[in-house]
Amino acid sequence: MAVLVAGCKTPCYEESFSIPFDAAKVAQLSHESYKVAWNVEYWARMNLYYAPFHPTRLDGDAVFYIRRLREQVSWIARDIEKHPATARCSSKKSYDIVAFDAMMLKRRYQPASFTPSTDANIEKLLSLLDQISPYYELKKP
Repeated sequence: MAVLVAGCKTPCYEESFSIPFDAAKVAQLSHESYKVAWNVEYWARMNLYYAPFHPTRLDGDAVFYIRRLREQVSWIARDIEKHPATARCSSKKSYDIVAFDAMMLKRRYQPASFTPSTDANIEKLLSLLDQISPYYELKKP
């Protein structure tokens, strides 16, 4: 049985974004976010494994979204580097996935479940992602 999936793809125009795109800065932030996410994922898992309490479902979900961020955030830079002429439009889909995962992490993240150093690194990861987000914001109508 064949399944046909038809969708609507909204065209991407540089004029529809609120600020000019700095491809080098966004790619650098993406690479840095990957490095931080890799470190955070390891230490978050260790914090929950050796926690003096039973981790909640939200704690496990937070680690899941940290892993998703580690897997996806480098794709922003990859898309920028692969398509330099259309860097923002080419990386928009990857950014949207990362933005969703960051939003889900923010909703599930409980600082008290992690050590202060892991907590600081999670905050750093979220801060790096917040620095990327203005480059993909659309103009207000």
